[in-house]
Amino acid sequence: MSGAPFTRIGADEVPFRERRGGGAASRDLSGGLGAEHLALRLWRFGPGHEMAYHRHRTQEEVYNLVSGGSQQVRLDPETGAEIPRPS
Repeated sequence: MSGAPFTRIGADEVPFRERRGGGAASRDLSGGLGAEHLALRLWRFGPGHEMAYHRHRTQEEVYNLVSGGSQQVRLDPETGAEIPRPS
């Protein structure tokens, strides 16, 4: 390292890893940066792939759609829980 107070990597320097069981692949950018208190992942979703339902007690998440069609996630305004899509 050059003594700079930061670490810089290109997303392409971190390999995509497939999820167990198939589906979307991601790059663990926080691991590539050596971050200890930050979770930063770059996901690649193909047609028909979905983010598995999950939740965190204290972690907040931000999603940035880079390309593809519009997506919708409905959240309950009181609990923050996802409202399932109608069948």
